[in-house]
Amino acid sequence: MKILWSVNIITEYPAKKLGISSSPMGGWIMSMAKSLIQNYDNIKLCLVSIYNLDNIFCCDDGDILYYVIPLKQSSEMSWKHIISDFKPDVVHIHGTELGFSLPLLNHISDYKTVVSIQGLVGELAKYYYGGISDKDRIINTTLRDMIRTTMRQEKKDFEKRGINEVNILKKTDYIVGRTDWDLSVCQKYGMEGKYRKCNENLRSVFYENEWDYSKMTPHTIFLSQGAVPYKGAHFVIEALSIVKKKYPDAQLRIAGYNIMSTTHGKNRIKEHGYTKYICKLIKKYNLQDSVEYIGLLDEQRMLREYLNAHCFVQSSLIENSPNSLGEAMLLGTPVVASFVGGTGSFLKHNVNGFAYPYNDVSLLAYYINELFENEDLCKRFSKSSKKGALTYYDRKRNAESMMCVYREAKNNQ
Repeated sequence: MKILWSVNIITEYPAKKLGISSSPMGGWIMSMAKSLIQNYDNIKLCLVSIYNLDNIFCCDDGDILYYVIPLKQSSEMSWKHIISDFKPDVVHIHGTELGFSLPLLNHISDYKTVVSIQGLVGELAKYYYGGISDKDRIINTTLRDMIRTTMRQEKKDFEKRGINEVNILKKTDYIVGRTDWDLSVCQKYGMEGKYRKCNENLRSVFYENEWDYSKMTPHTIFLSQGAVPYKGAHFVIEALSIVKKKYPDAQLRIAGYNIMSTTHGKNRIKEHGYTKYICKLIKKYNLQDSVEYIGLLDEQRMLREYLNAHCFVQSSLIENSPNSLGEAMLLGTPVVASFVGGTGSFLKHNVNGFAYPYNDVSLLAYYINELFENEDLCKRFSKSSKKGALTYYDRKRNAESMMCVYREAKNNQ
């Protein structure tokens, strides 16, 4: 069976061949690809992504065929070339956030289409401001915002992409999701009939390591993202100000894009309104020495942060099933997570972690303090979360679920 994947990122092998940096976000894609290839001899896989090139690029690592489509050329012409060359039985579009895969759905062909839900930007748009008031958004508008885009304009962009996203889901033959939340969104649009469930696989390094209470750094909080409002980093900073009353040495480490790099020198012209808001919060609570943005991390550096943390916090206002939370739970790092979107499909409050309403800062601080105070609680959550995550992120079982979708699609051509 020939399966073509459309992905929104550049994975490691074609990036290396092109001499560019691969995305640190794509490990889960390759984890599923490898599981399919290892477990099914009859599958031939082709991965297609997009980048700023002059011509279509093609390479093969012996197991997977890769294409990279030029960003500035007509994607329709590029797709016609790839479809004609590879002749897929099933086309699988990973993610609905970007529109470069639309020709695959508009093109009349013999193949069936599958779309995997990652995030749903139309739903994310509703929470984009992160609970920040209109007044605070206006007060913190920067020169960069006025020249480029304000938070309001960014939210509008999400809304527009959300309309395109629904069109993609309506046009596809099958939708793959993994939580009650993404199924509920499909149901809202009358698309539950073509919904199939398949959990994701995570990067191998997170299956091979385990959090150890005796080796972590006490009172260290790890947050995987904090560059955009709906990820809720500002709520964690407020919670940290409460935690520090009891634990003055508490530290918050935030991975992802380092927004603090735009707060000084020539880079100041790039400062975003949300960055300005965050900086004011940090100064208000005198947390300059307690909050650190540590930048984009590869999987080995992410691993070190999870293992080093006393606890991991997911503070988003909306999520489907974030891989960062899954990675923390798979390692056994104690977690505190906002009870939003699909999080409840695999996080059980007071069983394998703590769940809280995203805007309840005092409750978030209370749960962090509970973990800081109680070694036995940390160990109980660690054991329970790892056990549950090994089932939820079972690579062989998830590959079997995906193959069932592919077989159904191929047999219904």
